[in-house]
Amino acid sequence: MEISETHYLTPTGQKRKLSDKDKIWLETYFETCNASEAARAAGYENAVRQHGHLMRQKLSGFLQTKIRSMIGHCSPAALETVYQLSQESGDDKVRLAAAQDLLNRAGYAQAQKVEVTVADKSDAELDSEIQRLLKKGNIIDAEVV
Repeated sequence: MEISETHYLTPTGQKRKLSDKDKIWLETYFETCNASEAARAAGYENAVRQHGHLMRQKLSGFLQTKIRSMIGHCSPAALETVYQLSQESGDDKVRLAAAQDLLNRAGYAQAQKVEVTVADKSDAELDSEIQRLLKKGNIIDAEVV
């Protein structure tokens, strides 16, 4: 994979220019999924494991963005495969699993029951925790017992 980008964001949010070594490291890392091998290819001769680890930390934001983009590009084909399985598989279990997966992705997942046991918290702390959990998830109905 050729890296065409010229800049990356540091973990602290600063914009930095990708060096030639950075680009070589990224290209090799995406080909091999091996940070040490990528460090060696980028010209680091000593302590390649440490350099690989440091580069992965340094470029973590770039890696996450690139991986999200790559997944986004393949997701239509993956969705089409799941749809085809739901329609054409000769195995009822495969068709059912594919249909359930499609429904889950469309937001029609089966309701899940979660029970939480809490001790040694004040009413105010419990109320605060309940409000946080309600905001966090797609909770349709909740009952406090």
